[in-house]
Amino acid sequence: MRSRLDGESGLNGRREVAPARLKSRPSGARYRGGFVGGVAAVVFVATMAMAGAASTPAYANTIIDGCTIVANPTARSFTDCPGANLAGANLAGVDLSFANLSHAQFLACPDEPPYVCGDIAVLTDTDLKDTNLSDANLSGVNLSGVDLSRSNLSGATLALCYYSFDGPICNTTSLAGANLRDANLTAGTSSCATETLGDGESSFCGGVPMSGADLRGANLSGDDLSSVVLTNADLTGATFTGVIFSGCPPASVVFLTCYEADFAGAKLNRVDLSALQMNGVNFSGADLSGANLSNANLSPLNAEDLITIPTNLSGADLNRADLQGADLSGASLTGASLTDANLAGANLTYAGMNNTVLNHANLTDADMDNATLTSARLSRVTWSNTTCPDNTNSDNDGGTCVNNLG
Repeated sequence: MRSRLDGESGLNGRREVAPARLKSRPSGARYRGGFVGGVAAVVFVATMAMAGAASTPAYANTIIDGCTIVANPTARSFTDCPGANLAGANLAGVDLSFANLSHAQFLACPDEPPYVCGDIAVLTDTDLKDTNLSDANLSGVNLSGVDLSRSNLSGATLALCYYSFDGPICNTTSLAGANLRDANLTAGTSSCATETLGDGESSFCGGVPMSGADLRGANLSGDDLSSVVLTNADLTGATFTGVIFSGCPPASVVFLTCYEADFAGAKLNRVDLSALQMNGVNFSGADLSGANLSNANLSPLNAEDLITIPTNLSGADLNRADLQGADLSGASLTGASLTDANLAGANLTYAGMNNTVLNHANLTDADMDNATLTSARLSRVTWSNTTCPDNTNSDNDGGTCVNNLG
């Protein structure tokens, strides 16, 4: 999700092929270090025939630019082509399970101007479960609905943004609806490009669409998810250690733009999000029941005191969630359910909590100064040294804040 200072939607920027010359080299270490010079021609040579073209699907014992695609692969007999150049290859429907395709190139981007990226491989309905795709370049490849369960995508390039004469362009891998269960996705899921414009800077970012993906048990440690769409994805049991959820890349004030991950409707029940910075993230309608959000920072995303983006938890399921010491200042919790939630020591100042369910919640030492709780449900709440919305203390108000909601 993108938030612009000028209120405009900006360019979509997601195109698979850049048709124009670039003003400047793309930024990002992954881009500079990981592409094949020139647009590679990929020739299919069948075992029983000497003819074939890059648009011909691969079949049993197919050889693609020196890489033998093993038919009916197993954990002992599989395609073993680290560093393979598969740009332009038609691998639709091919069984590449167990394959070693680490450092492989699935598109062609030259190292020299004009930086025209093309020949994106076709992997529609390809079987990639248990595949090693570490450090592979998959930016721009459509993997929607593909089975990547237990695959290794560590260090893979899944997003590439840069500037052309036509403006900013992002090649992003589509993982919408993909099966990434137990996959290692410690990869480049977001990318930013920065360009100098006159006396100022402008940055443009793009991220991998993963809406509806199955990410149960996936490892997302260290990922930059600030431009990633994860709406309705299932992230139960996923690992988020060190994840970046939002940010405002370098830019002059007039070009200032911020980006936040979108988890609307996602399943995040019982995940560990403790002590993470999740400023401005959209969790509306998400299932965070039983999640560990202790000491998490869910305050608004601010940039230069010009952009303020509240964290959106409206309608979220936070029942039994651990929010001890969490910073929820300014967050939108309208219609959220926090039954049995632990909010001890939480910062809820200026939080929007209209129609919020707080039955049996623990608000010991919580600060609710200036929070709005119109029509909130407050049955059997634990009030102890709680700062009420009118800035009084529950201990001085009969052991409750119900009569001091501002």
